[in-house]
Amino acid sequence: MSKVILFLFALMQFNFCWGQVANQKYRILTSGLFTGNMKIVQDIVGERWSIEIRNVGSCTPSREQKDSIKQHNKIIFPLITEHYGEGWAEKFTKEIEEEFDNQLNVAFILDTTDFIINKEHELKKKGINGFLYFMRSVKNNSTYNVSVVTWNELDGKKDWVSYYRLLVHLNTKKVEILSDELVRDQLHMDY
Repeated sequence: MSKVILFLFALMQFNFCWGQVANQKYRILTSGLFTGNMKIVQDIVGERWSIEIRNVGSCTPSREQKDSIKQHNKIIFPLITEHYGEGWAEKFTKEIEEEFDNQLNVAFILDTTDFIINKEHELKKKGINGFLYFMRSVKNNSTYNVSVVTWNELDGKKDWVSYYRLLVHLNTKKVEILSDELVRDQLHMDY
């Protein structure tokens, strides 16, 4: 019985990997604890590379989970290497780290921007917590489209509410307000 299950699992892996070659999208399996921000950054960079990092194990994966992850990635890594060349993992990791640093810098710029500080003070008086920033780079990782959101009520319903849609120029530290109309947030829905 276990040989039949193992055969079916191997067949599913083969079909899955064959589909990845045809679609040029690669899925790397992993386990462990991810912070929300790092996962978002990995997804953003992964989109650029057509690589998805999928967490399938818990913080303490079982031996079986570890073995499955290892077997899957053993098939996928050579396909990615064939597509992107030797050293792809280092480049991919470096790009993730750079994107994470850029997003931290954008957040710092926004945290020190007067209209953001003033609006947060106003909201705190009403018992509403501070802002979160959902962002995506739009030009060579130096300009970011940002939705400034908090959990609040809009039209009688609790939801993520965007107070500002901004364009943040990382190199010049310039912040442009694209809109300050209160709307249900759309940008973070992609995450």
